[in-house]
Amino acid sequence: MKTISKENRKSIYALIMILLALIGLAIFMYPFDYYNQLSEKHVDTTSLLIVICTKGIGVLFMYIATIIHKKHFKNESMNKTMTYSINTMSADIHKEFSSSLERFGTYTCDDKGVDQVMNLQPWVEKIKDLDKSSAAELFSKIINHKNKRSQTLAEALFTNCDDMPKEWFEYVLSNSNLQL
Repeated sequence: MKTISKENRKSIYALIMILLALIGLAIFMYPFDYYNQLSEKHVDTTSLLIVICTKGIGVLFMYIATIIHKKHFKNESMNKTMTYSINTMSADIHKEFSSSLERFGTYTCDDKGVDQVMNLQPWVEKIKDLDKSSAAELFSKIINHKNKRSQTLAEALFTNCDDMPKEWFEYVLSNSNLQL
């Protein structure tokens, strides 16, 4: 028996998902006027039951399409988005840090700390929204940046996340290059 490759299976799932969604939408959006023509004088319970059942079938088809999407496609798209967001977030943090160093000088940063030259709070709030593995990855990317003060920046961001759970701190410390 010949097995179907993963790419072909995904294509088949995508085609089924699209067809189910379109058929469900077409059934759901079919005008009520057609059903009213079944009994022009009055609406009996049979006509009303037919309308409700066909609309329900349309919704069911659309629901099955969303289940297929969640099961076979959602995790991959979420991981790509999260990786892109972490890379972008790391670059944006460094861009803001560099402009802060240009504005206030490296002496102020070295003497008074990162939080005196840069507003860390918006970044800290975004970091707190990340799960612990994504946060560890972000801190690793921040530290591995070419700026020689990257470690100091990462430490300042990390210490401002002081209201996170203990397991979050331990995981991030053990899975990133943070040195406190």
